[in-house]
Amino acid sequence: MRAAVTSSTGSRSNLWTPANLAAVGAVDSPPLCKADFFADRRVICAGESVQFSDNSFNAVSGWTWDFQGGTPAAATTENPSVTYTTPGTYQVSLTASSGVDSESETKVAYITVLEPGTNLPFYEGFENFSTMTDMQNTWFIDNGGSANGFELTSSAAHTGTKSLKINNFYQSGVNKNELSSSNVDLSGEVLDDVTLSFRYAYRKRETTNQEYLKVYFSADCGESWGTPKKTLNATMMSSEAVVSPWTPVTADWKTVHIPFSNNSFTPFLVENFRYKFSFEANGGNNFYLDDINIYNGSESDDIVLGIEETGAMNEITLFPNPNDGDMNVSFSLNNAQQVRLTVMDISGKELKSTIINGRTGENVIMIDNTGIASGVYFVRLNTESTDKTLQFIKN
Repeated sequence: MRAAVTSSTGSRSNLWTPANLAAVGAVDSPPLCKADFFADRRVICAGESVQFSDNSFNAVSGWTWDFQGGTPAAATTENPSVTYTTPGTYQVSLTASSGVDSESETKVAYITVLEPGTNLPFYEGFENFSTMTDMQNTWFIDNGGSANGFELTSSAAHTGTKSLKINNFYQSGVNKNELSSSNVDLSGEVLDDVTLSFRYAYRKRETTNQEYLKVYFSADCGESWGTPKKTLNATMMSSEAVVSPWTPVTADWKTVHIPFSNNSFTPFLVENFRYKFSFEANGGNNFYLDDINIYNGSESDDIVLGIEETGAMNEITLFPNPNDGDMNVSFSLNNAQQVRLTVMDISGKELKSTIINGRTGENVIMIDNTGIASGVYFVRLNTESTDKTLQFIKN
C-alpha cells in the first residue's frame, strides 16, 4: 500500500503533497473552505422563531447573516434566532470569514411561513396540482433521500384522476416517506365533532413484508409530533402480495376514519393544527393516497365539503353520474321552500348558482354542465335547515 501511494505512476503520489493536503484541509491549521448552515425548522407558522446554526468549515471567526422576511433582518452572531411574522417563502444567506478569507452560501426558498389555518371542512384530492413543484407550499415531503418516494400520479385515483403515490416497489431496504400538511384551524371546534379521513391503496410484494403507515398530529404547527394517532401495518393494509409493480383499481381503495373521540384529542383543537402521514417502507409494493378530508360530524364514506343536516331535505340523488353534461338533481322536501343550488369545482370555486322555489314532495332540477371541462365537481343544496354537498363527474 505504501509503495502504491508513493509511486510516481498515476496520480496517487499527489494525494500527500503539501499543496493537496492544504487544498483539502488535511493540515494542522485548515483554511476556510466552505460556508454552510442549517435551521432547526424550515416550515413554521407566522410569529414563530427559527434557530439557525453555522455549519461552515474551517477556522470561522466571523459571520454575516441576511434573513429575508425575518426579524432581525441581519445578524453577526454564530447561531442567531430569527422570528418570521408574514406568510411566504424566504431565502437565507451567510458569509463566513476566517479573518483572511471568506465564503458565502445562499439557500433560496429555505424558510416557509404558512398562511393562517384553513377552516373546516377541508378536502384534498390533488386534482389542482400539475407537478410536485405546485405542491411545495401546501404539502411538505421528505422522502428520506429516496428517489422513489411520494410523487403525483395520474395512473390511479379514488376520486378524479390524480392521487399521491409512493413508488415503493423500486425503493431498496428500509426507508421513511413523510407527507406533512399545512396548518388547519380547529380552534373553536367541539370534541367528538371532528373527523379526519383519507383513502389509500396498497399491496405487499412478499407476504412477509412488514411496513407501516402512521398518522401523526401536531398542536404546535409541526414543532413536535408525539406518538402516532393511527398505525396500520402491512397486513392490516392488505394481506395480498404482488411481485410486479402494482397499480390499484377502484375496488382496491380503503377508507380510514380518525374521529376526535376522546380527551387525548383535546390538545389538537388549536388554530395551528397539522398532521403527517409517515410510510415506513421495507421492500413492499406501491402505496397510493387520496381524498384527505377533515370535517365536522361523524364518520362519512362520502367526501364532506359542507355541514350536513337532516330534516327539511331528503332522498337527494344525482343522475346520471358520471354524465356528459346533462344531469338531474332529485330531492324531497318536507315543505315548500327556497333551495339554492350551486355547482363548484374541486377547489370550491363557484361555477354557477340558482335559487329554486321547491314544492313539498319530490323535486327534480335539470342542470346543463356541457360548458365545463371534464373532471370532478360538486353540487351544493342549501335550505334554511339543510346544507348538502354531492360529488359528480363530468366526462
